[in-house]
Amino acid sequence: MRRRKSLSLVLALVLGLALVSAAAAQVAALGPDNPANGFPKYVKDVNGVKLDLPVFPIGDGVTPPTMIFDPPIAGNAWSEATGFGSEAFFFLSQSSMEVGNPQAPTGLALVVMGVEAAYGAEVPRNVPPDQFLFVRLRIRIDAPSLGTYVVTTPWGPRTYVVDTDARRNINDSMDWGGFAPIPNSTPPIASSFERILVDPIPWRFLKGTLATGVLDTEWVGDGVTIGPVTGGFNGVNIFRIDGPNIGGPGVNFVETDQFMVSGHIFQGPDEPRPSATRGAAVIPMF
Repeated sequence: MRRRKSLSLVLALVLGLALVSAAAAQVAALGPDNPANGFPKYVKDVNGVKLDLPVFPIGDGVTPPTMIFDPPIAGNAWSEATGFGSEAFFFLSQSSMEVGNPQAPTGLALVVMGVEAAYGAEVPRNVPPDQFLFVRLRIRIDAPSLGTYVVTTPWGPRTYVVDTDARRNINDSMDWGGFAPIPNSTPPIASSFERILVDPIPWRFLKGTLATGVLDTEWVGDGVTIGPVTGGFNGVNIFRIDGPNIGGPGVNFVETDQFMVSGHIFQGPDEPRPSATRGAAVIPMF
């Protein structure tokens, strides 16, 4: 079972509209909350693709097709009832490649893109608004030289200035979403879940390569198979790094089109979401 061991969340309380108005709102949507696990029935991206988090999550994390999630926590009644532990992914995609870093036996580069269901304090419980969603773009690179590196991903480009020789000298996790522990009758957003719809970057679900027998009407990615993807922002479906010596001495770019993707497609029609469910102050994560 693949697991992301822990979350290190930096939470800042926002009581006004400043941050919301500064971000670009997507034409994306959430389904109504599923009473069986407290999370939205589906998350819909700007392309109209709807991914769900059924009870129980589908798969074992190893055999395709599978969703990616922590296993249930023994003795935690809500975790056992919903079928996963502290986190589960509506969508997850990642890609990695070797880079030319003399500071490590094998220099590596990694990009992770995901939409995740999680709990405050990582303890599963049905106590709204403890359930929350967040979106993540994570980039980690063992950059071999000082200088400027431009990273191209299916969720848009990022630029980094490296000023230190060290392993993982590019280490950037951009998260947005959050949970809301303080009730608020007039929040800037109807619930903490909707926070992922006000986004700083153009996220969307990629469609990956599927193992034989896995239906593209049911899965955008089978959670195991690695291959090319489609659906990236502005048609970009690669992970590329441009920068000094990134591919070895004198080689200033590396790229790959190989990604793992996991996501199960919601089979029902669009469903209206109540406009003021789980009303609470919003805690964004950036």
